[in-house]
Amino acid sequence: MLQKKRYKLNKRKLQKILSERGIFRIELARMMGVSRQRITQLLTTNMLINERTARKIADTLDIDINDIITKTYKPVSEGIIQKNIIRYLKDKKYWYVKYSPTNYGGKTGTSDIISCQPGTGKLIAIEVKRQGYKPTKKQQRFIETIRNLGGIAFVARSVEDVKKELE
Repeated sequence: MLQKKRYKLNKRKLQKILSERGIFRIELARMMGVSRQRITQLLTTNMLINERTARKIADTLDIDINDIITKTYKPVSEGIIQKNIIRYLKDKKYWYVKYSPTNYGGKTGTSDIISCQPGTGKLIAIEVKRQGYKPTKKQQRFIETIRNLGGIAFVARSVEDVKKELE
């Protein structure tokens, strides 16, 4: 599957352009056909935007797309993140299994990697997600259940997230 590029919006440049032209957020929202909350979210958070959104902003303001973006990202796939996490767990001598409900006849919502902490025997559940993606309600409930039972459960977007949680 081809992964789409994501862009980091240069909020300062965009706000400067809006200020120079005397355009308020509500006006930009109306011009783009989106809510004012969406424009506020774009201008106040560090979220990555897709090409369609970047082009829509640029076309609406009649500017070049490169005037409002700072970096281009090609997202790392969830599979690659999982492989890197599993490599880390192997190196640290953790027991683990890459869980898939279809492989084990299990429940949907179960975390992607189930592991056991050496020394303590504590259950670890790691839900792997790419940047910009959130766990489903079932996955979130599973994480909460493991935590309530005394285990370690979390969402990881990188090996660094795993290191932080397990140290």
